[in-house]
Amino acid sequence: GCNYVPGSRNWNMTIANAACHKNQSSINFVVNIIGSLNNTITAPDGSTNFTQGASILLRGYVKDDCNINMTSLTTKYFNLSNGTGTETCNANDEGNSYYNCTWSSTGKSVGYWNVTFYSGIANYNPGNSSTRFYLSSAPVLSSPSVSPSSGGWGIPNYTYSVNVSGDAGETINVSFWL
Repeated sequence: GCNYVPGSRNWNMTIANAACHKNQSSINFVVNIIGSLNNTITAPDGSTNFTQGASILLRGYVKDDCNINMTSLTTKYFNLSNGTGTETCNANDEGNSYYNCTWSSTGKSVGYWNVTFYSGIANYNPGNSSTRFYLSSAPVLSSPSVSPSSGGWGIPNYTYSVNVSGDAGETINVSFWL
């Protein structure tokens, strides 16, 4: 139940005024009450995709097993992994049970990224929660050219070209309007 605050407590057993037992008290016993942390990630929401170069807000909140907002945690961070690497983003305490971190996706690999939010403090079982998002790249158009480079209405054919690059397996549609 939620009648006791987590932490180390001194308790004893006392019998007093019982008809069939002698009044007696035990020695003090140290009882450790342990709570549990419950994390919830609010951003990213698991359905939003991002593009390389974006600053991505990682945000979540922590409550204990008695639904009490948890602030001033000693452990609070987001772990990001994509199957080839892992990164840690230390969370800032917003002071209202919410924690956040902004992660730069510049130069990061395209694909699904798993996000796990970890929390901890003395006298509580640690908490964690996970979600994921997709990181895509924007196609790059480079080296545009036209041949001939100048002319008028009397020249019937022009050749336009541009180099297009993107991720392997990505379908890129390029349209040209004249």
